[in-house]
Amino acid sequence: MVRCYGMNESANDAVGMFSDMVDSGIQPDGISFISVLSACSHAGLVDKGWELFRKMANYGVDRWEEHYACMVDLLGMAGQLNKALELIESMPVKGGKDVYGALLGACRIHNNIDLAERLFVLDSQNAGRYIILAKMYEDAGRWTDAAGVRKALREKQIKKQPGCSAVEVDCILHTFGVEDESHPLKGQIFDTLEQLEKIIEEDLIE
Repeated sequence: MVRCYGMNESANDAVGMFSDMVDSGIQPDGISFISVLSACSHAGLVDKGWELFRKMANYGVDRWEEHYACMVDLLGMAGQLNKALELIESMPVKGGKDVYGALLGACRIHNNIDLAERLFVLDSQNAGRYIILAKMYEDAGRWTDAAGVRKALREKQIKKQPGCSAVEVDCILHTFGVEDESHPLKGQIFDTLEQLEKIIEEDLIE
């Protein structure tokens, strides 16, 4: 429900639902914090986002890269690009594509090419970074620079990685993508999906 409220731009309801959950004695986990931080990010609730982010330690919840990415996105969208960068640099492990992607997206919104170029150097093996930087150059009328970035992308043959989803079951995080057959229980998973499809079809017919 917290995630649904957040996705439907009802951040205050998402935060309220999260608070009610905690007050009722339900222990929040990493996934629930991602949902509420994402809601704060969508609504620009910087102070509330910081408050929740800092409280994670109180519940014994480790901070994943996804939590940092939510905060970086929140700060970046609010125009606090330097604070977002400081947060990335404070991470216990080097930030990955999620945090750099969030800040680079904010750089484009706020037209901060200097910071975008710095981030590009730190994550230059990601095709999406080339595309965003090239578009920023084009927006600024720097056509030669944009062409150079696109040429480099072609020459290095860096391909965009497909997106994936994640679900936590019994405190274990499982990631999966479209037509993904890497999971050891793929047979049971696909059988269950087929059963669900049949149930949905029967309900629609009725």
